[in-house]
Amino acid sequence: MANVTVSIYFNNSFTKKNGMSRFYIQVILNRKIKRIPLNLHIDPQYYNPKTKGIKEVKGAPNPRVNNLFLKEKQNEVEQIIIDLERKKQAVTFTNIVNYFENKKVNDSFIEFARSKLIEERNQIKKSHYEGLELKITLLERYQPHLTIYEIDESWLETYRNYLIETLNYKQNTVYGTLSMIRKFVTIAFKKAIIKSNPFTNFSFEKEDIQKSYLTLDELDKLHNYYNSKQLSGMTKKDDRGKTYLIGDKHHETLQHILISCYSGFVRNSSDINIILRFIMKEIGINKYLTFHSTRHTFAVSSLTLGII
Repeated sequence: MANVTVSIYFNNSFTKKNGMSRFYIQVILNRKIKRIPLNLHIDPQYYNPKTKGIKEVKGAPNPRVNNLFLKEKQNEVEQIIIDLERKKQAVTFTNIVNYFENKKVNDSFIEFARSKLIEERNQIKKSHYEGLELKITLLERYQPHLTIYEIDESWLETYRNYLIETLNYKQNTVYGTLSMIRKFVTIAFKKAIIKSNPFTNFSFEKEDIQKSYLTLDELDKLHNYYNSKQLSGMTKKDDRGKTYLIGDKHHETLQHILISCYSGFVRNSSDINIILRFIMKEIGINKYLTFHSTRHTFAVSSLTLGII
């Protein structure tokens, strides 16, 4: 159990105008004190400091009933602490009080991650924001009701295996997906929402991939494919058999890809890499390319042609 003690506290140093003083549940956690007020007031003359309850004497207000009430409330707080530890939730004053007062404790990792991401909306690039949001959505599809306290080393290993074996993600895609979780778990740890960081002993690495780029011949091939307008009119069927026109969007995306290859211009889009790899497959270029590769293509082409 955490370094915590629970007891009854009677504040006879303060009395109301009617001469009554209040009982509290006192929680001492890591040498810090929190007192939770109870709806029980008595005249200090009836307080029993030995039992920390009410004297069973004439004139005392229902001593047996109220002493039982005090004992029940103390037991309730002690049980809350046990439950917090069992659920691997942080034993904090906030969590204890929230559960004691029957307040909803929002332990959804999905909601927590999204709320923190929204706070960073104006501090990070749009493409980075969209990338994190996509990774949160992916996690939500995998386990929509995931609590922040369920994420431990065993869970992380299971999720990594899912990304690799079920989704066939490459090492760097797995790295980026797990990095999102690490980012928000670390925030929760620093805010003492969780008592330990599962990433302390959980390692995952990013593969050092040589930057890919298009040669001048491959760039010409890509440009000719754009001019041929073969993408126009292309359709795709969904799982329900409904047909969608995707050619115009792909053709427009290819235009932005070429612009970036020629000028280093960057267009933020969450799906551009998917379309880029589709086009590479269509024209027979067997390279692992991302939109960032177009900037590298521009740099290499400029050096090759003596522009820079």
